[in-house]
Amino acid sequence: MGEKEEALRWLTMAFEYNETQVLSIGVDPNYSEFQSEPQFRELFKKINHPVYVDK
Repeated sequence: MGEKEEALRWLTMAFEYNETQVLSIGVDPNYSEFQSEPQFRELFKKINHPVYVDK
C-alpha cells in the first residue's frame, strides 16, 4: 500500500470515529495533494462539507 492510500485509510478511520480535526483537512492547502482524490472527496461529501457538496 502506498503512502497516499495509507493516509486515506487513516482519514477514513478518523471519519468513522467522528474526529472533528479532520474537517479542516478539507480546505487545508497542506493537503491539496489529497483533495482531488475521489475517495477523499466522497468522505467529505458524506458529511456535507460545503466545499465538496455537489450543487
